Amino acid sequence: MSQSFWYHAWRPCGTLAPLIPFVNISDSHLKLEDVWHHGHWRWDILCTMISEEVKLDLMLFDPIKQAGDKTGWFWTNSNTLTYSTKSGYEWLLKKKFGWNDNENWLCLWRLRIPEKIKCLLWLCLNNGVPTASYRFQRAAFWWIWRDRNNDIFHQDDPWSKEKIVHLVKHAARDFSNVVINQKHIIPSSLKYNWEPPPMNFCKVNCDASVFENEQLAGFGCIIRDSMGIWIKGCSASIPLSSVLCCELHAIWRGLVMAWDCECKEVICETDNLDAFLLVSRGTTSMIRNDSGLLDKIKEMLQRNWTATLVLIQRTANRAANLMAKTVVLNKQVYLEWLLPPNNLDIIIREEYYSFS
Repeated sequence: MSQSFWYHAWRPCGTLAPLIPFVNISDSHLKLEDVWHHGHWRWDILCTMISEEVKLDLMLFDPIKQAGDKTGWFWTNSNTLTYSTKSGYEWLLKKKFGWNDNENWLCLWRLRIPEKIKCLLWLCLNNGVPTASYRFQRAAFWWIWRDRNNDIFHQDDPWSKEKIVHLVKHAARDFSNVVINQKHIIPSSLKYNWEPPPMNFCKVNCDASVFENEQLAGFGCIIRDSMGIWIKGCSASIPLSSVLCCELHAIWRGLVMAWDCECKEVICETDNLDAFLLVSRGTTSMIRNDSGLLDKIKEMLQRNWTATLVLIQRTANRAANLMAKTVVLNKQVYLEWLLPPNNLDIIIREEYYSFS
């Protein structure tokens, strides 16, 4: 069944190629198992023209029966009578879910849309979107699976049913705590667009961008007043480090620039959750080589002024994000901007007129 459909003598009368004018190049690679499928000839997949006489001759021919009796084991769920992972998987799907192998997802995968959207649609159609309840069910199954492995590899120390139930309940409590904490940490009221600060306040937007291919990172910081007027900006390329470290560097630089501008009441905005938690809530699990920057930021916040760090969505930080990316691509040294750079002018104007 793995022989060439055209050029091997799988028929008693010899090869098939001499019986047709030519073999279309699209069909030259086809094997017998490709054209003979579950007891039927798949003429529809061929681009090569075959005469009705040859088709009629082949219709009376069964490659499986003509192969004769052979001793040994055969996998009857495959055209080739040979087991493969794919055929075994298809057999399991049919047995358990009544899967129809005539249905496929080619119409979805051939759509001219981004791959991540295709994957999301496929998950939705297969009820496989990793929602919170879905992940919790998998967590419960995890401990049942662990119990099964323990019975196999540690037969001298079996787990009781009470222990499994206790572990599942413990996982449920942990999951609930994570969901509750996440709601407090990331409020649903995060600003989607940039907004000016209150009267007499200045707002500092900070962001960092990491380009691993260039082995460089960069940051951008912008200060605007309560009218949305540009006060000052700064940007620079910095050595490649962790994303968290680069974001902390951007926050520190933004606070330093605001202090130098003699701003007395400052709102510093970042769109990086890890940096926000590390500075505002003292989260220590993420600290690696960032303690030096963290101390500098805390020292700036404790100075004789009012300075607050606020978490925002990325869409409210577009200007600082573009500044950080531009400085890396141009490999610029530290620069201070008394006026907005040309490539930021459109964004600054859009944000200015969006609230005015």
